[in-house]
Amino acid sequence: MKVYTLCRNNNNILVAFLFCLLFILFTSCTAVSPPMEGFVEQAVETRGIDENNSGLQISYTNQKGESQIEFLDNKPTMIIFWTDYCYTCKKELPKVNARIDEFEKKFDVLALAHGDIEATNKFVQENYIDRLTIGFSTQETRDSYGIIGQPITIIIGTDGEVLYKHFGPLIFDEVLNF
Repeated sequence: MKVYTLCRNNNNILVAFLFCLLFILFTSCTAVSPPMEGFVEQAVETRGIDENNSGLQISYTNQKGESQIEFLDNKPTMIIFWTDYCYTCKKELPKVNARIDEFEKKFDVLALAHGDIEATNKFVQENYIDRLTIGFSTQETRDSYGIIGQPITIIIGTDGEVLYKHFGPLIFDEVLNF
């Protein structure tokens, strides 16, 4: 009887170990890398200087390393947080690029990476991602939206409120029917 109990306990330990290993494997794309150095800090802020242009703006670093501002005042904005070392991200981004017309009917679309600018630009170029707006996020932006890994997709309303947040691979039909 003791031998059976011991074997059963070892099986439970083995199953728990395998479960933990699979969990780590499936969430490996969500490891947060250290913040990029040398990039312009970005934030989402209220823009109230010109009454005719009141609304929100998001600033980020573009592919050339320059500060870029997008004004978010005509429709919701979908932001995909990704990185060039994430397997899921690398499979998903070309699909988003191919279906950009569908997304842009409903949203302004940004894909904000965090990682090495050269490696990211190389991935974008090699995969012909030419219709999707690519930029780079900073720790400040990730913190303000609670981005703790990638891929993560959020949809921001014109008032700045996060309307949708999804961790993991993008569910295209869910977002397009949002």
